[in-house]
Amino acid sequence: MRVKKVPNPDIRERMIKGRLDFGEVSDALGVSESTLYRWMRHELTAEQRQAITTALEKLEGVA
Repeated sequence: MRVKKVPNPDIRERMIKGRLDFGEVSDALGVSESTLYRWMRHELTAEQRQAITTALEKLEGVA
């Protein structure tokens, strides 16, 4: 049995800890929820990772 590696575990863990769902994060990013799901299925590009990190900071009240 193969164990499937989940891409972007750091982003997923941060969303879980912050109790943020894909809808909230996608709204903050200005993209559709399905776009965020599609991005998260694969390793993020540097630009996508930065945009998501910025959105998470905004939602967490850091920025």
